[in-house]
Amino acid sequence: MRFLDRLTVRLRRTLAPLGLGLAAVAGCYPSGTGANPDDKGLYYPVGIALSPSGRWAFVANSNFDLAFNAGTVQAFDVAMIKAKARECRDARRKDPANNCHLGAEEAPFVRASVRVGAFTADLRAVVRKKEGAPVANAGRLLLPIRGDASLTAIDFDETGDSISLKCGSGVAQPNTVGGTCAGGWRLGTDPAKSLRQLALEGEPFGIAVPDSPTDIAAVVHQSSGNVSLFVDVAADGSPPPGQLTYVLGGLAAGGTSITPFDEVGGHPRFLVTNRTQSNVLVVQYFPDPQKGRSALVLSDVVPIPPQASGYDTRGAVVDPPNPGETRPTRVFLTNRTPAALVIGQIDPATHRLSFYENVALPVGPSRISRATIDGKTVILVASFDARAIVIYDPDARRISNVLRTHRGPYAMTIDAVNKLGLVANFTDSTVQVIELDPAEAGQPDYQRVIYSVGVPSGPSR
Repeated sequence: MRFLDRLTVRLRRTLAPLGLGLAAVAGCYPSGTGANPDDKGLYYPVGIALSPSGRWAFVANSNFDLAFNAGTVQAFDVAMIKAKARECRDARRKDPANNCHLGAEEAPFVRASVRVGAFTADLRAVVRKKEGAPVANAGRLLLPIRGDASLTAIDFDETGDSISLKCGSGVAQPNTVGGTCAGGWRLGTDPAKSLRQLALEGEPFGIAVPDSPTDIAAVVHQSSGNVSLFVDVAADGSPPPGQLTYVLGGLAAGGTSITPFDEVGGHPRFLVTNRTQSNVLVVQYFPDPQKGRSALVLSDVVPIPPQASGYDTRGAVVDPPNPGETRPTRVFLTNRTPAALVIGQIDPATHRLSFYENVALPVGPSRISRATIDGKTVILVASFDARAIVIYDPDARRISNVLRTHRGPYAMTIDAVNKLGLVANFTDSTVQVIELDPAEAGQPDYQRVIYSVGVPSGPSR
């Protein structure tokens, strides 16, 4: 058994950078039988998302080598991170030998946390709603978790400097750590709660929540490429009433990501990427008056000509025109074979997507993130294997910077209000802060890593 355990760990480490989990080889896996996790420590982070207010950054830790008996989700204090990061930036400008950016203990930044299953794959934050209206200072986190094949939900409530996370019985107390999510918060695991008697299949890997309607979520599965549809994912309730309503099968195997695309006829569409084809899929949502009968259809298959015979597409973002711009909506993909940023656009008359250009990237591109800062789009691309973040300027059509990071940069979010990038490094278990304020252009720290939350640790075994 010890030999098998060691082999399992080695396989997971080998497959992690490829985005291919052990379940694709050996099926489901347990959540781990080790010690309790460090509820305030980063450990193989795979997801990061901001609360709607921007006050909190939620980080999902995967417990990827099963050193602990659970993964964790933590709420980080963004105001504190911003203050420390910019304080360090200013100190280094005065004294370049100052090493304040190299890594600070993460515990002081964590205000709340809960424990979840192993192998979280992604993370989204949505506004919680009651009878269709937003609940003030309230939201929900949605996490596809591979270890228990669920879409796990966690409610959060924020007031000033207080944040509470809830996924169990009782009232969640502000600024507490160490709770464990109850079974009723694992959506898609009970066929009796699905009108079609569905249970979520294995390897849920990526999740997309469209801006409208915000009560649905689509989840792509890594091994099969199938896409599962949930409704009522933002509806208030304890446990949440979210329901698995449909599974769209027959898609290209090896799903890697899914992202909201656009709306046609009032129905949202999603882009689905995969490892095995030189194309992206367009999947459309069709509602039914009886929500439990809503469905998804495959509406288009879009080739990627700039990649020729290349394949293995990992991430996608859609870039609609910013206020005052008249350009078409752009789409950006990360592709691994060859390593490139692929650029396309949507024809406003036909709603058809086409790709026309690629830009070389460092080896191992994975996730991609987009935001608008001071009226302009900024694109961040994580190259996992190269330990690099690429900053791409889509208006100038050029790479503006390539940053060295800790090992395994993967999940990212852009804080457009504070003009900072946050990058979660999977292998070294850290979150690094990037200065993105255009007012700092010309300064030595502009578009550079200015601070690290967590001390790089690497694999524990």
